[in-house]
Amino acid sequence: MNTPAFFEEMGDWDGLVDLLTVQIREAIDIVSRARLYAYRADIFLNRQGRVDRAIDDYLKASKPDPAGEGIRSLPKRRRAHEILGQSRLVRKCIEGELKHADKASRPALCHDLADVLCDLGHHEEAVDYYRAASAEAEGTVLGRLAREALNDLVLGRHLWLYRSRELAEAGRSSSISRNDRSRLHMRAARMLSGLYQPVEAPLEEAYIANPLCPRAVACYEEHLTSPPARWGKLAEVQERALEGLSAADRARASLGFGTRWHFQYKDTARASRFLEESFAASPSEACFALLRKIKGEGDGCWAELAGLALRGADVAQRDQGLGGASVSAYLLAHAGLIYWRGLTNVSGAQQAFRALMAISPKHPSIAAFEAESGTRVMRDAAAIPVLRPSSTGSCSTTSCLKVTSLSIGVSTVRIASTAPAFPQPLLDAYRDHRLGILFGSGLSLAADVVGNFPRWEHLPARLLDIAEKQCVWTPKQINSKREFFKEHVSLEAMLSELDSIKGALGGPQGYRAALASLFRPKLEAPGDVHHALAALDIDAVLTTNYDRLFESVDRARIAYTWQQASHALGDVQNGRSVLLKIHGSAEDNESVVLTRSEYDMAARHEPYRDTMRFLFQSHTFLLVGYGISDPLDLDVVFGLNKRAFGSASRRHYALMPKSVSLTDRDRWDRDLSIQVIPYDDHRDLPAILRELAKTRV
Repeated sequence: MNTPAFFEEMGDWDGLVDLLTVQIREAIDIVSRARLYAYRADIFLNRQGRVDRAIDDYLKASKPDPAGEGIRSLPKRRRAHEILGQSRLVRKCIEGELKHADKASRPALCHDLADVLCDLGHHEEAVDYYRAASAEAEGTVLGRLAREALNDLVLGRHLWLYRSRELAEAGRSSSISRNDRSRLHMRAARMLSGLYQPVEAPLEEAYIANPLCPRAVACYEEHLTSPPARWGKLAEVQERALEGLSAADRARASLGFGTRWHFQYKDTARASRFLEESFAASPSEACFALLRKIKGEGDGCWAELAGLALRGADVAQRDQGLGGASVSAYLLAHAGLIYWRGLTNVSGAQQAFRALMAISPKHPSIAAFEAESGTRVMRDAAAIPVLRPSSTGSCSTTSCLKVTSLSIGVSTVRIASTAPAFPQPLLDAYRDHRLGILFGSGLSLAADVVGNFPRWEHLPARLLDIAEKQCVWTPKQINSKREFFKEHVSLEAMLSELDSIKGALGGPQGYRAALASLFRPKLEAPGDVHHALAALDIDAVLTTNYDRLFESVDRARIAYTWQQASHALGDVQNGRSVLLKIHGSAEDNESVVLTRSEYDMAARHEPYRDTMRFLFQSHTFLLVGYGISDPLDLDVVFGLNKRAFGSASRRHYALMPKSVSLTDRDRWDRDLSIQVIPYDDHRDLPAILRELAKTRV
C-alpha cells in the first residue's frame, strides 16, 4: 500500500492529496482528522500553490482542535492571507498568535500588527503596539524600527504632511537598500492615509522598491484592484517592480504576482505570464503545479507543459546547486508522467525517466512506469529511442496540444494550414538527389526542443553571464559590455566584441566549458522538425548550428566540421549522407566559428571555400530555419559564404515566414540567387517538410 512517505519521495503531490482526502474521510477521532487537514493544507500551500484550498483546510483543522492545530496553523494561515493581500484576515491571525506567543515572539508580532492596523486606518490602536514592540525589543533593529514608526504617529497631525514628504524623499535615495526604501514609502503612505490624503503614489513607490514585502504588496494591490478596470495599471507596475531584481528575487516576486492573478483576480492569462517568468528564472515545484493547473488542466496544453518541465529540470540542476536536484527530480518525474499518460508517448517518457535515473536512480516513479507500462527504462543512453512520431501519428510534442486530462489524449503531428507551393526546379532537384539542405538556429529554437539554446542575438549576454560568474571582469566592465551589445546589434560589432569575451574566459579550457554550457546542456532533445528533416533522406545536409540535435536523430549520417570539408565533399560525391557543420561543433572548440578572428580563419581556409563553391554549383539548396526569429543568423551564413552563393549559377530557395520583408527578399534574390518560399507559421515547418518528402516517388 502506498504511504504518504512514498508520495513525498515520488514528488506526486496530487497523489498525496488524494491519499490524505481518503484518510480524512476515514479518520475516527477529531484530533487525527485535524492533523490530516493541516498536513493537506501544507501541501496545498507549499507544494501546489493552491492558497485558497490551504486556507480552507487550516480552518477545518482549527475547528476540531483549536488548542492544537488551531494555534499551530495561525502563522501558516497568516502567510496564505498575506500572499493574497487580505489585510483584515492577516490582522485576525496576528491577534490570535499574540494570545499564545512567548516573550521572544511578542515584539515582532506587535510590530507587524501595528503595521497592519496603520494600513487599515487604525492609527490610534497602532500606537500601543508600536510602543510595546519598541519597549520589548529595546536595543535591537526591530526596536529601532518600532520607535521610528511610533515617533511618526505621536507627532501632531499638523506635521504629518510635512513628515510624509520627508520620508518619501528619503525613500528615493539610491544609497539604501530596497527594503529600506519600501519601508520609508510605506511610513509616508500611512501618515497620508491618516490625513485622508491620496496614497497611491507612495504605495506604488513602496511596491516597486520591494515587491517581496507583504505589506507593500497587500496595500498597493488592495488600493488598485478596485475596480477591475485598473488591473492593466497593476500589471504595468508589476513589470516595473521586477526590473533590477536578482534572478532569485525576480522568481519569487513573479510567483507571488502569478499566484494572486490566478486566485485573487481570476486572470489566468496574466497569471500564466508571470508564472512562466518565475519558472524560467528559478524553477520550483509550487510554480510548476500552478502552471499545470492553468496550462494542463485548464487549457489542455500538455505537450507545452512537458517541455516546460524538461527545461526547468535542466535549469534547476545547472543553476541551483545541490538544492536543485530535488526540484529537477520532481520536474522530470512529471515530464515522464505527462508523456506517458497524457500524450501516450512511451519513448518520450523513457527519455524523461532516463534523465531522472541519472540524479535519482531509485525514484519510485521509474519503478511505477516500468511496472505499469511493461517497458524498461534503459540505462544505456544510446539505446534510448529518440522522440519521434509513432506509426499511429502520436508524437512527443509539437506546439500546444489539446487533451482533456492526463488519462486521455493522443497528440498528433501538426498539419500545415496552407502548405506552400514548391517550385518545380526544387522538386526536380529533390527527385534527382541533387537537393541539399542548409539549416540554421531556428530549428534549435523550436518550441518542443529541450536545451534552452540561445538565439544569435542573445549569445553575448549568455557568454557575459558566464564571464560574470567567473569574475573575469569587474561588475562595471560587465555592465559596460552589456550596454554595448544593447546599442550595437550589427554582426560586425558583435563578432569583434566576442573576441574579447573569448580571451577573458581563460584560454581554450575556459572557452570549451562556456561553449559546452550553451550548446551541450545536460538535458537536450531534438524537436519534431529535426525528425521531419532527417526523413527527407538528403545526402548533403549543411548547418550553421553548433549543437548535436540533428546528429541524435540521424545517427547513421557522418558529421564533419568545416576543417574536414574536403572529406565531406568526397563522401557526398560517393553517394554517402553527410552533415557538414560549416561553423563547427560545440564539442570541438577549435572548430567553432563564433568570433571575428574565427570567421577570418574559416574564410581563409581554401578547402572549405572550394567545397562550398562546388556544392552550391552542383546542388540546389533549400535553407530552413533562417529568418524565423533570429535575423543575425542570416547575416552569419551569408557573410561567410556570400562568394559561394553569388558565384553559383543555380537558383537556391529558402523557407521563411511571410513576415520577411519584400526588400530583403529582393536583395537575396538579386545578390545571392535565393528565392524565398513563404509560409504562414514556423510551427508548420515539420508538416511542410513531410509534404516535400511525399513528392519523391
